[in-house]
Amino acid sequence: MRYLAALLLCLTPSLCLAETVVEVPSPRGVSVRALEEVPANPKGSVILLAGGSGKLELGLDGSMGSLRNNQLVRSRQLYAQAGYAFLVPDMGPGLADSDGYRDSAAHAQDLGAMVEHMRSLAAPVVVIGTSRGTLSAGNLAGHSQGAAHPDAIVLTSAFLNLNISESAAALASGPQAFDMPVLLMGHESDQCPHTPAANMEAFRNWLTASPKVDIKIMSGGNFSMAKSDQCGSSAAHGYLGLDDKVVAEITAWIASLPPRKP
Repeated sequence: MRYLAALLLCLTPSLCLAETVVEVPSPRGVSVRALEEVPANPKGSVILLAGGSGKLELGLDGSMGSLRNNQLVRSRQLYAQAGYAFLVPDMGPGLADSDGYRDSAAHAQDLGAMVEHMRSLAAPVVVIGTSRGTLSAGNLAGHSQGAAHPDAIVLTSAFLNLNISESAAALASGPQAFDMPVLLMGHESDQCPHTPAANMEAFRNWLTASPKVDIKIMSGGNFSMAKSDQCGSSAAHGYLGLDDKVVAEITAWIASLPPRKP
């Protein structure tokens, strides 16, 4: 694993955090670039899977060509402040820019390598996906094992419709893939047609292999109600104005998890 650059981000005069650009080797013979932050004495690790195309266009200097306002991307430092190491991966080399890459074996291999890398830094390793990132989380759950298998999964504004092929359920290839604790989070005002909060209850019932499934429905925020942006980061779908609360809910849930069995 290569460390490419260290970036100093000061949120306040007294709080400066160092992000690092890293390249994590994948079993398929490529390396995937990502942003990483490891606070002192981390409580665990989170891997943050952005929605949309998933392509951050991450530069060596930490700059992002796109998705910088995605909910998980923009709130990443809140996880570090809460004591969790984070990794925000870019799209792996050789994967198409279309959404179809999320169900590929190559993508699952890349993500499994990310889990193993973060496990070497701090366990438990929790994969958090939002919007189309939840498709990636489903693919990983269904096509990983051992050290590459997440300890828990959080799906926010998720693709959960059990009756279509574009869902976390379909990409996981069955409920047995989700044999870890799962948190489902949605916003009561999410108008994105792919991710209504109403889908969460049926998905919870489908998760028969999970030892713990919780649902959290958020409300409020400072989001746009424009119809053209209902699946975007500035809508209820993206929890605009609620980043502190979203991260607090997720990290509290992670802290409540029992230790992983060997």
